Amino acid sequence: MNANTRLDVIAFEQRPLTQPQRDTLETCSLEQLRDVQLRRLRWSLKHAWRNVPWYRQQFEAMGLHPEQFQQLEDLARFPFIGNAELHHHYPFSLFAVSPRQVVRLQACHDGSARSPLIGYTRNDQEVWATLVARSLRVAGAHAGDRLYALGSLDGASAGLQLGAERLHCALIPLAAREAYEQVRLLCDFQPQILVASPAQLLALAPELERQGVSLPGLSLRTVLLGPQPCSTSLRHELERRLGVQTLALYGVSALMDPGIGMECLESGDGITLWEDHFYPEIIDPDSGTPLPDGQFGEVVLTTLSREALPMIRYRTGEIGRLLPGTSHSMRRLERLAGPEAKPLRQSA
Repeated sequence: MNANTRLDVIAFEQRPLTQPQRDTLETCSLEQLRDVQLRRLRWSLKHAWRNVPWYRQQFEAMGLHPEQFQQLEDLARFPFIGNAELHHHYPFSLFAVSPRQVVRLQACHDGSARSPLIGYTRNDQEVWATLVARSLRVAGAHAGDRLYALGSLDGASAGLQLGAERLHCALIPLAAREAYEQVRLLCDFQPQILVASPAQLLALAPELERQGVSLPGLSLRTVLLGPQPCSTSLRHELERRLGVQTLALYGVSALMDPGIGMECLESGDGITLWEDHFYPEIIDPDSGTPLPDGQFGEVVLTTLSREALPMIRYRTGEIGRLLPGTSHSMRRLERLAGPEAKPLRQSA
């Protein structure tokens, strides 16, 4: 792909983060954010149409062309993509760049024999590092902090490594399968930030209690919960048993995991979506009709700056709703977990 086809608006300022600080788009107004989204969506639609035959065929079958996208509401006219398409076009048919431009490949593990591949160009990887660093920073991470990912996070560990380095933090490169080994590593390295799934924490808590180990006593400040959604009641139970605050870390393995959103330490009121790189929609799972903010439905995400593997209206299969932003102009995502999501998820 010619570098000139990439809009200047996708470039963003890089600066060393010796101290936590916000980047320009984090502090922009809602009007400025919508303008950025509009321009980036135009680029992403054109990029997919020009470089991915499947997208061009789908657009033309619906009588659509990227030039018909004039306002954000027009995105609802364009087709969805889902895991079935990722499997059908395995491994590289949906890539929008030549193989020589791809610097990282990751499997999107879904239990199948041939897991879809996710590719990153150098620019994609820079975006990933920036968004994970942003996520860690709003979660309270500081330069010099140590992070420990509990157990194996597969591809997520690569994003955590990139983001931690960008923020001048250290990701502890060790994993343990058994709870007693995890407690030993926590005692040895005393991280300030722990990254874990709700299930991993539930398995860890009894071992901490058995050994009489206090996480706050180890200087641990925060636990980042992901990738599965966690109910409010379970979060309260985990915080009570562990004695530390939990924050939701958001990613989608087929798009970027982590790095799509993060619950902010200062507000603690749900995941803030990084809407400058991912445009969210909520749709009726049955009809595909877009739903207004505040209503629950299936979460759909469109990449705004992805070069290697652009995703236009990717159906995540997750159930949630969009809420107004609080600490940022970007909106928040409330995800349903467990039995609450079951009726809608069956439809999705």
